[in-house]
Formats: sequence, structure tokens, C-alpha cells
Amino acid sequence: MADIPLVAQLNYIKPLTPYTRTRLLKDNLPYHLNQLEFNIGLQLSNLFQFPKLNNTPHAARPSPYYKYMIKIVEEYKITKEKIVRGRTKEILHRIKTPKTPMPSQLEITLHITKTNYSWIHHPIFPNYLKTFNFKIVKNLLPVEAKFKQNIPALNPQCHLYNEKYENDIHLFRKCKHIQPLLQYATTIYLKTTQNHTDYFLTLSRIQFHTPLPPIHYDNTITPYLNSLISFTIWKTRNKNKVNPIKNIPQCLITSFKNSIKARLLIYEKRENKTFINAIKTIYQDTQTPKTPC
Repeated sequence: MADIPLVAQLNYIKPLTPYTRTRLLKDNLPYHLNQLEFNIGLQLSNLFQFPKLNNTPHAARPSPYYKYMIKIVEEYKITKEKIVRGRTKEILHRIKTPKTPMPSQLEITLHITKTNYSWIHHPIFPNYLKTFNFKIVKNLLPVEAKFKQNIPALNPQCHLYNEKYENDIHLFRKCKHIQPLLQYATTIYLKTTQNHTDYFLTLSRIQFHTPLPPIHYDNTITPYLNSLISFTIWKTRNKNKVNPIKNIPQCLITSFKNSIKARLLIYEKRENKTFINAIKTIYQDTQTPKTPC
């Protein structure tokens, strides 16, 4: 039983052996090593002084699993020569106790629950929404927190709720003023599908993660509502930045409903009626007296 933590930690760095050999030989990476390259290729290139591979994209933020692997390599000063030559006994001697805590179940779940790119580029979306979804997932939106790093004098407060620091997580999940919209979208989903979900109230929706069972989801309505929520928040944030809005929560809901109505009018004029029933059902469930924004 005493060796279990050691074996567990060694298993984390196990994929590095074939990966390092392949990288040094500059051969094409197989799929499972290509995934590793995507997640921490840039960090390992700097750590082990690998030649940079320009044809493989790198993730901006590695998942907890790969972050833990890097921590082990750095903490125990594991070199690429030791990995390539398979000197696991020496590595085992270096790893005495699991100083670095193992990833929690939540972190492992987030790693397993990967971004569903079919939801980002769903055929129901116009091109501008597909682009917007991609920017959210890749953390490319110009929120105030990014400018604060280079402009110390900048006020990084949220443009919807002026008391908080504006980053992606705050703006699209935790901001006080967007909570009524998230609850409203959850209610609409329940009316439309007859199934309850808390997906829109989780951080997973920002990365378009497919919900794990037993959470129910629909492959058209879920991504559509999810994308529309974020785009409505972003539009209202930019609007409020220029001209302050009195009732931001109500304005978000009104804008959300108007977007659904506009999309329905567009689909009614198209020959392809594939998604019109889904949008029509959502629109019917949003019919309540309007409040001016």
C-alpha cells in the first residue's frame, strides 16, 4: 500500500517516455501523443528545450492532469535524458512522498469533459455566432482583466456590475446582473424539453463542455441557448459601456428574447427548415409581456 502514491505519480509521467523519443526523432506524433503535445507541448518545449513544432497548435491553458505532470517533472528535476533512457529506478528514488496533491475528482471530471466543437460550430448558428463561440472557448474576448496586465492605471471593473474584476468567468458566469438571465434560460429549457438542467449555471457552459450523465441535454437546444446567453451578455456589456442601462437584468432578458424572435423570422424565409421547429418552440415559451430595454 505504501507504494501506491509512488506508482500513481510515475503513471502521470509515463506518457512522457514515448512522447520525448518521438519529439527528439521529429517523427509524426500518433493521436494520443498529439493530444499531449496540444495540451503541454509549449511548456515541455521550454522545459526540455525541444525544437518548436509549428504545425501543432498548443492549448493556452493545460488541463489539471497535464499541469500535475509538469509539476512532477519540475519538482523532481526529471530530465529528458532520464526519460528517454527509461531510467525509472532513478526517478522512483527521487519521488519519495507525494508532496504535490493529486488532482481532485472535479479537476479530473473537467479534464474528461472536453469541449464539444460540434456545439461551437453547430449548423443552427450564423457565422458571427460561430466566431464568437470560438473566441469564448479560446479566451480571446477583450475583457478588462487582459488589458490590466499592460495598463496598470486601467480600471478593470465589470461593465455590467461595477464592483467586480472583469474576466471571462465573472462576466459569463458569476456576475450578479446575469443571474436572472441564466435562471430564465434554465426555465425556458425546462418548458421546451420537459427536462431540468443546471448546465447554464455551471462553468462548463463557457467551454461548451458536453454535460456528463445523468445531466440531460439536447444537441440543438442546449448549444443554441448557451451561445445566445453569452452573446446577449457580451452585447449588453458593450452597450452599457457606452450608454449606461438602468435595468441591466431586465435588458438582458429582453435582448435574449428579441434575438430568438429575429432568428425565427430569418429561418421562416429560408428553404431549409431543419431547425425552425426548435427555434419556434423556444420562441413560444418566451412569450411574455415585453419590458423596454
